[in-house]
Amino acid sequence: EEARALLALVLDAVDAQGIPDDERPLDDAIAIGRMMYPIEGLAYFGGDTDTMLRTGRREIAIWDRVDGAAELTAAGRLTAARGRSLGLQLIGFAHAMRGEPEAAVASMDASVAVASRSGDEWLLAVLTMRRALVHFMIGEHEKAKADYDASVPSLRSQGELWFLSLALEGMAMNAMALGDPLEGARYARESVTVLRPEPDAWFISRSLDTMAFILVSRLDDPLVPADQASRTAARLLGAAESLRHRCGAGVIRPDMAREAAMVQSLHARLGVDGYLREFTAGSALSLQDVFALMDDDPVVSAYTSTAPALPREAERLSLRVLGPFAMDRSNTPVPSDAVPMGKTRELLLFLLLNDRATKDDIGLALWPDASAAQVRNAFHVTLHHLRRHLGPDHWIAFEAGTYRLDRAPRADVVLEVDLDRVLAASAGIRLAFRRREAVDAGTLDAWRMALEAGSGELAQGFGGGEWLVSCQDRIRNVWVEAMETLAQLLRIAGRTDDVLGTCELLVAREPLRESAHRLLMEAMAARGEPARALAHYEALTALLQREVGSRPAAETRAFAEGLRRLP
Repeated sequence: EEARALLALVLDAVDAQGIPDDERPLDDAIAIGRMMYPIEGLAYFGGDTDTMLRTGRREIAIWDRVDGAAELTAAGRLTAARGRSLGLQLIGFAHAMRGEPEAAVASMDASVAVASRSGDEWLLAVLTMRRALVHFMIGEHEKAKADYDASVPSLRSQGELWFLSLALEGMAMNAMALGDPLEGARYARESVTVLRPEPDAWFISRSLDTMAFILVSRLDDPLVPADQASRTAARLLGAAESLRHRCGAGVIRPDMAREAAMVQSLHARLGVDGYLREFTAGSALSLQDVFALMDDDPVVSAYTSTAPALPREAERLSLRVLGPFAMDRSNTPVPSDAVPMGKTRELLLFLLLNDRATKDDIGLALWPDASAAQVRNAFHVTLHHLRRHLGPDHWIAFEAGTYRLDRAPRADVVLEVDLDRVLAASAGIRLAFRRREAVDAGTLDAWRMALEAGSGELAQGFGGGEWLVSCQDRIRNVWVEAMETLAQLLRIAGRTDDVLGTCELLVAREPLRESAHRLLMEAMAARGEPARALAHYEALTALLQREVGSRPAAETRAFAEGLRRLP
């Protein structure tokens, strides 16, 4: 109600200007159109269908005007498509809540059609999933199942955890309506556990309520003793209420009747005191306790362990961050903007380069001038976008208050990064050289290929913060030292041609590194090309004089003199 009042004040101020929506500048019209959705959404939470329909129709009229503007950019057109489809969605919800099924489905079909034409896969998956909810609300449960089945694979592939959780929670309720409580319990459980890497308190609270609803609805089921199931359900309701309290939310109006019926049923089973005892125990659970309950509670397990796990395809995610950014999934390239420029990509780079980082560490690097509240909001939004762009698996882990990029979240899932290969090759090269170990040809070739493939600048063309500049210098130095040491190992192995190629690549990137030039000259001489080596020395002398005002070091001059004395 507080949020609705604040938005009403803003809208009143807009309307007090006395300018019709269709006469406003385009940017103003878009801004007002975007404000309609939260007004409608909060009205939905409050069960206010009049506001939903009135504001929704005004929003659609605004997007009609925006769509007709000649100066509308591609980004503006996508904004309009999202606004129109989301507005039509809430109009559909309002009709469903009023018991007007034909109007509800027509509005939702129009919403999905707009999303499909936009080419935005995320929008299409979300709106298809929301149409499923309308089908559920009007009793079309098979159609709801079809829409959920169509949207969930797309949400998974995009790493969209928030709406995936909401879809799974809806599938749980729909499965119950179709008479399959075991499938419903399985979906309800996953709708909680899928949020483990992105623990949204309000979404989890709804899923806990749904799991409790399933248990309460089946108290006479011989699968588990009724008293035991009742106690677990009461704890789930307590945990859900505690999570809502943490984020300042309550039970939304469409769920209130279900909530009241559950409490009444549990009072009858446990008694008021028994219910409050279990409810209070649930209220004391932390988020980690909630996940543990979903994993280990015998009642939850009894309802979910007999159903087969949802199928998951093996996943291999590859990232190139040395040179132009690139990503492919299971050897299939994805667009270059798969992880957008800006803070989303900067967060990915930070997690790649820092094994474990707290929210404060990340905030100081990415938002050094922001307040704690600004960092908290920006961080969670950016983290959500990054998880969605990386894909369905839990690539970003949260453990003991720190975030890290998990290179292998499951046995059949792996993250490959060109930077990792460069750092591994560098470590192996340093160790072998320090120990004066003989290195087999295959290992030398693997090191050389890793360094050659990773010769680009870290985050090339990306204007990150000061932390990134220092990391770029560090990674560049690692690569340079590894290349020169590799050239020395190749020389020891008698692979003169490879020494030459390695040094040529090194001096192309580091033209003032004299020791690399000297190795290059030695390789030329070893190939029987002293004249070429001397010519390179003369070019090096001119370069050093021009760039730093000095001549080659005594060691380099001595080597050149030796070449001149050759017959």
